[in-house]
Amino acid sequence: MPQSRAKLPAGQKGRTEPSATPTRAPGGRGNDALQQRLAAAGQLVSGAVTGAGDMAQRLTRRGTGDVQREGTLTEPVSRRAVPMDQALAEAKASKEPLGAWIMKRYAHTPKGESTTAATDTTLRFFAPGLNTPEPEASRRTEHYATTLGQPMLHLHNGTNLDAKVPFADKLDYATAAVNRMGVGTTPLMDSIVTLLEAALTGADPQDVHAILYSDSTIAGSRAIATVRQQMITKRVRGGASRESAEATTDALLEKHLFVEMHGNVVGDLPKGPRYMLWADEKDDLTHGELGGSETGLSGRNKDADANAQYVDYNGPFGGADAHNLAASGVYAVRETWAANGVSSSQELFEKGEAGKGVRVPEKTSGNPAKLWNPRNDPNWGKSKK
Repeated sequence: MPQSRAKLPAGQKGRTEPSATPTRAPGGRGNDALQQRLAAAGQLVSGAVTGAGDMAQRLTRRGTGDVQREGTLTEPVSRRAVPMDQALAEAKASKEPLGAWIMKRYAHTPKGESTTAATDTTLRFFAPGLNTPEPEASRRTEHYATTLGQPMLHLHNGTNLDAKVPFADKLDYATAAVNRMGVGTTPLMDSIVTLLEAALTGADPQDVHAILYSDSTIAGSRAIATVRQQMITKRVRGGASRESAEATTDALLEKHLFVEMHGNVVGDLPKGPRYMLWADEKDDLTHGELGGSETGLSGRNKDADANAQYVDYNGPFGGADAHNLAASGVYAVRETWAANGVSSSQELFEKGEAGKGVRVPEKTSGNPAKLWNPRNDPNWGKSKK
């Protein structure tokens, strides 16, 4: 079944970003940068890494509602929280392939055109950023599914906004900083590990498409690193050499795991998967200069050894909304697909990897109705005749 094609708006110009070999030295200095930023914001993370981790883990379980949903899937109709273990057990009992069953049961589907083939059984999930409780979080996932024409699971990132303690609105940031430092785990990270293990380590590995936004790029990258290490260790214990185990594991991850990141705040990417990183050129959270390094990765701050393609785009909004996936980022994706004659980010990745270059529109569009701050709309406040 042929896939539908995204169309570039009439008159839209573009530029071509050639594929390039990453030149940034490894080291993950962005981890330190994010730690400094988030610690300063709420003054909730300080001192030694272990002490900070203990403090934040104590504070960030104080929410009375939404945080208890972290790491669960949101059922599209009832909006109820479904534990990952429960969903995977249901899929196993069904005797159907994991990806096909769980997407049929729990995916939020596009309202309108589809850019995926009817036979596509890719296990595709979206994990959101901070400070977004249900049901708004899954409503945004439905917006992404419809805009991109792709069904996707909503894997919830719980918020502590309802915690009855001082600085409740800063607790999510403290958790993010601690997670970035590699201290302990979070329910979101644990669920991603569980899902990837089920999909990738069985006798019949499933294709997985992980779409990670903002804070979830931290949990997602740590989860991928955990699963990769577990796969390597299992092969070594089975008698394989370390070199052979790494090569076999990375080949499997490259074939079956495709990761898209939006507004990322990661300093390093685990080897193995294919990555596509989208970043608005005005997004201060990804491009923030702290500690002599950028907070996240982009075309100007590439990972040294990951199999990654980068799309840096010029979105329509400034300020915090340059980081806004609902108002801007998803439109950059569709318009970049159209500019390159493809219908998916996987196809776009293949074009870049083949050295053909990725054409990026000079300026992408957006949806002012999805803005966090209406004043960031250049037409806000102007009379409409």
